Amino acid sequence: MIISFIGCEDENVTSLSNDYTNSESQAISSEISEVEDVILEERSGLVVILPRVELLAGVLSQTSWMDIAGPSTKGNAYFQELKAFFKDYKDHDAVKIAEQLTKNGFSYDAPLGFILTLEELPNLENVNGYSDYIINRAGDEKTLEEFRLALRDLSKESNFMEFYNDHQDTYDKCIEASCKNFDEDVIMNWMEDFYGYLHGDYGVVLAPSMFPGGGYGATITDKNGIDKIYQIVREPGQSQGEPKFNTDLFSLTIHEWGHGFINPIVGENSDKVELYELNRLYEPVKEKMSRMAYSSVETFLNEQIIRALTAYAVRDIKGDSYFKVEQDYNTNKGFYLTEFTVEQIGDYLENRDIYETLDDFIPVLLERYYENMEMLLDEIR
Repeated sequence: MIISFIGCEDENVTSLSNDYTNSESQAISSEISEVEDVILEERSGLVVILPRVELLAGVLSQTSWMDIAGPSTKGNAYFQELKAFFKDYKDHDAVKIAEQLTKNGFSYDAPLGFILTLEELPNLENVNGYSDYIINRAGDEKTLEEFRLALRDLSKESNFMEFYNDHQDTYDKCIEASCKNFDEDVIMNWMEDFYGYLHGDYGVVLAPSMFPGGGYGATITDKNGIDKIYQIVREPGQSQGEPKFNTDLFSLTIHEWGHGFINPIVGENSDKVELYELNRLYEPVKEKMSRMAYSSVETFLNEQIIRALTAYAVRDIKGDSYFKVEQDYNTNKGFYLTEFTVEQIGDYLENRDIYETLDDFIPVLLERYYENMEMLLDEIR
């Protein structure tokens, strides 16, 4: 089994390799998972391409997921090979369950949050348990377990790891290219200064067969109670040659890792969201937000706050011209509270003697949304 990984402070491609036969795989699989976990825990900011994510992508390529999140062309050459590999298994239970889940709305970030909860192939053990969020998206836990077991069976039946290992050169090229302009130390230092703390472990997962370009965030609490905060980066879906990740990893990483901070903080203040009737701020953009899977006031606020702080980070690191592009883009997408939120973030940073961490400031921000609600609504009316 080969797990591709790179810490972006180093542009050299490194891999952990354990060669084994099919008869040996069962005996050493738990040891491999333990080694991989140690690597992920010891090195923050990894950029990886994971076997279980590629397995999931291959299964979804045989479903109506392609109608929701398929490439705009035939897809890159690697995706075409992955899709062709799984064509012979389109009647497998894993594909059937994936299709039913997709039809039931288990889409966007949900399948990736599910697969990252599990341990690596070949066993895909569910040692961490499923979050309420993933269970609710799927409908019930029983279906998730059936899906997990079916994926494990398909991986063995198809000898998927041979396909994965045969594409190491492609994975390494993707990782190396993505690391060229990515300085994880700058990002980690900015985050620690901004939030007032760091927690858990951080990673970037490239998904060359997930589309279109952009990212998802996922926070997994492992069996030891440690948060693993992932950013999943999708391929734009326009290349028909090698996969190309042309997304700005700086702003995307600030954004997606930010979900590991903002979502829990806003969740802890859900009583204030209700008390201040902040659903009124959501209503004018509800239809537009729902089309992007932000289907509640809380998910809208999570995304709105993260987009504003990302814009602030861009101004800090890259300058005003980049900041304006970032702010205007988000406002045009329907996040009309961006400019106001950026101003409040400035107040937070100027008064760190009062607000030690962002956790201390979020209740104040929610109150300011309430106090300025009529002004804010006037801007969108």
